[in-house]
Amino acid sequence: MLIYLYTILFAGFAVVYTEILLAPGGILGWWDKLLHKYVKEDWILMPLVDCVFCIGGQAALWGYLLITEKYCLLEHILFTTFTIFLINIYERIKAAAAGQE
Repeated sequence: MLIYLYTILFAGFAVVYTEILLAPGGILGWWDKLLHKYVKEDWILMPLVDCVFCIGGQAALWGYLLITEKYCLLEHILFTTFTIFLINIYERIKAAAAGQE
């Protein structure tokens, strides 16, 4: 069950990457501009820079394979979906806080 603590880390990674590092003036802002300049297909942009859920899901999907010793398909699915669920909670809290301002 301790493996699910990693879901918090993967969710945090996705949020920091998409909302802080890729922001204009952020350390990876150039990467966001470059991709949007040359790539026009959403199905490529979403998992690379535009969708916090896609990035978090990808990080959890592949990260699970790196951190687990014994593979379990059900645990892999739950791990990935729980990471996305945590990101959803963060996004709802952020939206609620923005509505109160």
